[in-house]
Amino acid sequence: MNSVMNRQRRSWLSGLGLAVVTCLLGSPQPARAHGGLPVSQAILWRGDSMMIPTPYWGLFVGTDGGPFRWICDEAINTNQQRIINITSDGQVLFATDRMGLSVSTDGGCSWAATTPPVSELDVIAMAADPSPTGQHGMHVLANSYADRSKTGLWRSDDAGQTWKPVRLLTAGLPGGLTVSPDGQYLAVTALSETTPRTATLHLSTDGGAGFTSRVLNVPLDGQPLNTLVPIGFDSEPPGQGSLYLSSVIDSGYVLLRYDGLAAPTKVLQIASTIHSLLREPETKTLLVATAQGIYALQPDQSFKLLDAVSSALCLSSHKSQLYSCSWNYAPDFAAVARLSGVSSSKTKVFQYSDTVGPVECPAGTTVANICPKLWASYADQLGVMRPMDPPVPPTQTGYGGGCQLGGQLPSLAGIGMLGTSLALLLGRRRRRLHT
Repeated sequence: MNSVMNRQRRSWLSGLGLAVVTCLLGSPQPARAHGGLPVSQAILWRGDSMMIPTPYWGLFVGTDGGPFRWICDEAINTNQQRIINITSDGQVLFATDRMGLSVSTDGGCSWAATTPPVSELDVIAMAADPSPTGQHGMHVLANSYADRSKTGLWRSDDAGQTWKPVRLLTAGLPGGLTVSPDGQYLAVTALSETTPRTATLHLSTDGGAGFTSRVLNVPLDGQPLNTLVPIGFDSEPPGQGSLYLSSVIDSGYVLLRYDGLAAPTKVLQIASTIHSLLREPETKTLLVATAQGIYALQPDQSFKLLDAVSSALCLSSHKSQLYSCSWNYAPDFAAVARLSGVSSSKTKVFQYSDTVGPVECPAGTTVANICPKLWASYADQLGVMRPMDPPVPPTQTGYGGGCQLGGQLPSLAGIGMLGTSLALLLGRRRRRLHT
């Protein structure tokens, strides 16, 4: 399935999901959402400020305790389902465009296209380089349909001004990319272009200076292999952690652990997407973020679903605090939540209705020119109650009419799998299904 077909299907499904929400909620007004429901994709840190990439909406910027402001979607580029990442020093933002990348060096106020050859490639994954040598380092995994000799892993150390090849994949389709917390381990997966698919893991243990390649025998219960995405390295013990990967089967998703053997071990099978993992800062328990919640590794090596949040499209730690990208609506009511260890205790950090306005950028920047005008049109769709807005009258169902997208929608649990479906549609990783 080629890239154009995937984009068309995602656009159609996203529109369908929003229409279904409107019908099920019985809204008397036509849907006016800004492309789709706001779903937190990641938590990027710039000092103590968190930046929340949100497909169809752009970036929301604030601190634990607020306030939060908005960098509108239109100020970045035309790819509404973009992936956004930030360098480990917090100075440079990269956003995938329809082809290539847009780069910001001023906190997201202005954006410019990066240089060739990456500007001519379809970027499917990014990972910041946390090593001391990569001050503005960013790795990108990109595909070229016109010139396969350019498909593979590229790196920039100068805010996207120049790029150098790290590992080219001239004989495979790129699957995914992850980098260990210390920057020493890099994993790139690739699938064969012919069926039945075979998977190759390209692994570096020296920060990308050299790679070894191994064909993996992926245990999928006899089902065909269509994806293999590296989710992350386990940081415990340092330098010796396992690599975790995810794949898709007919009944859902599987999490695989690779410990240097030809065949990874299947450790978890669930019905929803698997996004990221990390060790809880205090207890060091391994946590896995999925669209149906957070799973914790148990002493017997099984995984237990925690009841802290109903959805977690990302996990992030900052200054010994654990955060998750959760569900903006019921039952979580938290687009970003702060979690207390591995217990069920959570504290809302941010809901989209908390946004106070656009990010204040210097005059003449893209955000300053575009976003304040759009805020006047879109604030109510986030559920933001501005001083001039009249209160929403109560109804028999307890929520207002129209297409308000703040925290006042009823629980999605009552409408089956719709919440999970929307989370899958707007998840953090643009998955490639090579069928």
